Amino acid sequence: MGILRSRKSLSSSQPSKSSALGTTTGVSVSSLSLLSGSFPLNYNDDGNVIQILSTVQVPFEMRSSTITVANEKPTMLQTCRVSSLSDVDDTAKEYEDEVENIDIASFAEHLNQQWQSDPQSMVQTASSRPLNLEDCKLVVQQMMADPKHLQRILIARKYDLQDSASLFFEQVRFRARWKPQEIKPKDIPNALPSGAWRLCGYTKEGCVVSNYKLQYWDPNAYGGANDGNKGKDSFDDGVDEYVRYVSFMLELMIHNMKPEPVPQKFCLIFDLKGFTPSLVFRKNVRAMIVKLIYVAQSQYPERLRKVMLVNSPLGFESAWRLIKPMLDEKTAAKVGFCAKLINLQEDMDISVLPIEYGGTHPEYLLPC
Repeated sequence: MGILRSRKSLSSSQPSKSSALGTTTGVSVSSLSLLSGSFPLNYNDDGNVIQILSTVQVPFEMRSSTITVANEKPTMLQTCRVSSLSDVDDTAKEYEDEVENIDIASFAEHLNQQWQSDPQSMVQTASSRPLNLEDCKLVVQQMMADPKHLQRILIARKYDLQDSASLFFEQVRFRARWKPQEIKPKDIPNALPSGAWRLCGYTKEGCVVSNYKLQYWDPNAYGGANDGNKGKDSFDDGVDEYVRYVSFMLELMIHNMKPEPVPQKFCLIFDLKGFTPSLVFRKNVRAMIVKLIYVAQSQYPERLRKVMLVNSPLGFESAWRLIKPMLDEKTAAKVGFCAKLINLQEDMDISVLPIEYGGTHPEYLLPC
């Protein structure tokens, strides 16, 4: 029996492209003006374009600064809202059940053959900042020595040999450039002290939990923008600091995971307090949203247990309709709206939950 699925016929799917940023499917979204009602999701980095599956239109009610609540059928947010977080588990389990018998050794051999045949082409990028081949070689050795990591790649790409290999070398390029395991607090001097993201204990099943507070997120402060650094350099520096911030926090969660048999995954309490519809009209915010999704899905696949959205304000349903198409189906199934804070106690003991979410634990300290 074949251990890996062959690529599906192109007649039944959009062509897939591999870049230093991601393996993308579909056509890129044209960068039309927000005022015309189109949400530009393209983001060019390292000479490559992150592509979204389909054009995403800004809902009509978000095209002006004044948001009105229309008298219409229930919105996506309302219909997706769950009273029990176990609903998220049940939905996600349908995808977890897809796991097949995987011969990791055969996949590793295939990767080694590709690397040995032409290492330079495996790490080639369109960036003006070429990668160091020795750095790439070290990353390849580290990743090849981790069978669990190889397995996560295979699962993420549904055991398709070509797509899995493409994702592997995509991760090599990312890690050679950003060196996520070497990022220190001094490398994210504006993002980390903001208090937007911190660890907050473990779930009842032992998964590490982090808490992202949108009200403390100030994208304009990243990259030294508040120090008089303006223009394109400020934009690029800000997005780069955010990539380092996301990578730092994901590595921190992995470092704090309990040993198996506890699931090697993390949960996220995403607090939407402070959200305003105008956020999605800002270029740096859109770029950072794309980066957050890309890094979490492509660079750390099969690490997410669930996302619990809390304190969702009026108007967020429109933003959610823009964001959800950027998530792959499996990730979207792990996102749930927590209608009542008490529902968080299904997953976390009251002694672990922060006081502001109905628990008894004082606010957790910032990472350092």
